[in-house]
Amino acid sequence: MKKFVVLIGASLLLLAFATSALAHPGSLLRPRHLRGEVVSLDTSASTVSFLCRDDTTRTLTVAGTTKILKNGRWAAFDKLALGDYGTAKYVITTDTAELKALKIIVRTPIMRGKISEITSDTITLKRPKSSRTFTVDADTKIKRNGAIITLADLKVRDQAKISYNKLEGGGFVARSIKAAGKKH
Repeated sequence: MKKFVVLIGASLLLLAFATSALAHPGSLLRPRHLRGEVVSLDTSASTVSFLCRDDTTRTLTVAGTTKILKNGRWAAFDKLALGDYGTAKYVITTDTAELKALKIIVRTPIMRGKISEITSDTITLKRPKSSRTFTVDADTKIKRNGAIITLADLKVRDQAKISYNKLEGGGFVARSIKAAGKKH
């Protein structure tokens, strides 16, 4: 009799787990991955949206436990920026179907080319088939041939690598400029 009660109890427990698995096929708590570009940040709601390769947008909730790696270094949520590109590992919560970020790994986008124009607060980089103008602000770090300089010290026709972020209203802001050219 005792064996029968244990067998019935084990059967009921197994049935409960099987029913739960059928209700949520694929287990919602299984980690999932995405790759894409950061297209939206909401600091008040602690969310980040990625435009994925398949042209879908996924919005992830970032918690205090979310690990964020930007340009190879640990970073806080407020260091993420529009235009960053990378991957995210997340789970779908069972109670609210919210996408909860576990880990985000991103890189700041860069562009390489030849400087074609410099103004008091912008720099234009030209590539064989395109060009792009970047706003330069007080936070932009600028180097030429390894030395720290100002925007006015750059030269048209220098080769440059610019890391940048997208602006919410459109356009781009340079985060760093590394140029190389003839020493004068």
